[in-house]
Amino acid sequence: MTPGARIQETIELIDELLSGNQSADRLFVRWFRKRRYAGSKDRVFIKNLMYEVLRNFHRLTWWTGGDSSIRSLTLAASILSGNANMEDLVGWCDGQKYRPRPLKSSEIQNLRKLESGGGYLSPIQPNAVRCNLPGWLYDEAVRIFKGNVEQELAALNTIAPLDLRVNELKMTRGRAEDTLGASGIKVSKTKYAPSALRVMAPQSIERLPLFKNGCIEIQDEGSQIIAHLCSAQKYMNVLDLCAGAGGKSLALAAIMENKGSITLCDIDQNRLDRASVRLRRAGVGNCSLKTIKPDQNPSELSSMGVFDRVLLDAPCTGSGVWRRHPERRITLTQTRYSELTLLQGNLLRNASRLVALNGQLIYATCSFLGKENEEQVEKFLLESGSFAVIPIGDVWRSVLRNPTPFNGDYMRLTPYRHGSDGFFTAVLKRIK
Repeated sequence: MTPGARIQETIELIDELLSGNQSADRLFVRWFRKRRYAGSKDRVFIKNLMYEVLRNFHRLTWWTGGDSSIRSLTLAASILSGNANMEDLVGWCDGQKYRPRPLKSSEIQNLRKLESGGGYLSPIQPNAVRCNLPGWLYDEAVRIFKGNVEQELAALNTIAPLDLRVNELKMTRGRAEDTLGASGIKVSKTKYAPSALRVMAPQSIERLPLFKNGCIEIQDEGSQIIAHLCSAQKYMNVLDLCAGAGGKSLALAAIMENKGSITLCDIDQNRLDRASVRLRRAGVGNCSLKTIKPDQNPSELSSMGVFDRVLLDAPCTGSGVWRRHPERRITLTQTRYSELTLLQGNLLRNASRLVALNGQLIYATCSFLGKENEEQVEKFLLESGSFAVIPIGDVWRSVLRNPTPFNGDYMRLTPYRHGSDGFFTAVLKRIK
């Protein structure tokens, strides 16, 4: 592909991404399955430029004077990232087949101003722009992070590491570390999760025999910690209410040594199908899967009985995983935020009906936003009267057997402070 064709392909790829409801990484893979003409260097260029735009969207909009068209932002990113100069863009944008239309004189004038910009940041940018957020979302972040807001948000705008969970039904962490090392893959033990390994350089994990044999899974350390905080034990009856593709249930099955019972529920049959494949690969035999309806009547859910542990990994904004999905900070709206908080409240109430007396309800999100987290839990506790918070430090020390890295009743992990994705967790005990 010519440089101009790469630019045009990037513009079209981002346009499709932001006009639909899909993740950047999955769209990228599907996009190039249909474009076999693109070589490896073409894909690397396009992927890097796409993420430059996504990770600097609001900064780029500021530099372009409010012009948020994908063409303008992509051209601006090419300049500000140092990947191209003005002469390059004039030559690449010539309107020939597969290449962008020629630059207008106004575009040339605006882009020339960026050549002396020195990068994406400027001392005169508003704070929200510097942090690459719209104003309303920046205000929400300040409420949570306070004086560390810039550092926290900067960490959420970096490239996430690749974490693995060793399936201890099949292999110990030490043996997995040695086996990977013998294959030339350098890993290190993570700080908190006892079965986690962090890959030190990009790798295609799915091709490895250890992955194909179910000895390792890709899972962020923070997600693994949530499974441990369920404090599930052998022979317990556990419900994973919004199980998705089953990542936390896989971890729970290993913690429970494949004994007891885990029920995975989700509204998306495709996700449960993926979970089924993963469970078989991991050698898990204590799980059952159940598809539920989005508008399922709580009394119908109650027909499943009650559980010793109910994990509610609630649908959320995903603000804690912006490193992996930078498109979410662009597509999130105040309306969607409000819809999600309403949904979370309903799910909490429904999940609470499924918890046995003295059982535990574990509420988790991959979000840092207070309305999805502490405020949601505290509202539920006030309305319910049947649950009490178990301080997260008590749970942490009991199951992970090391000092808790935070204070208060709830867990809040962030990339800046803990190196994991951003997660919130509350552990609630049914007392009556």
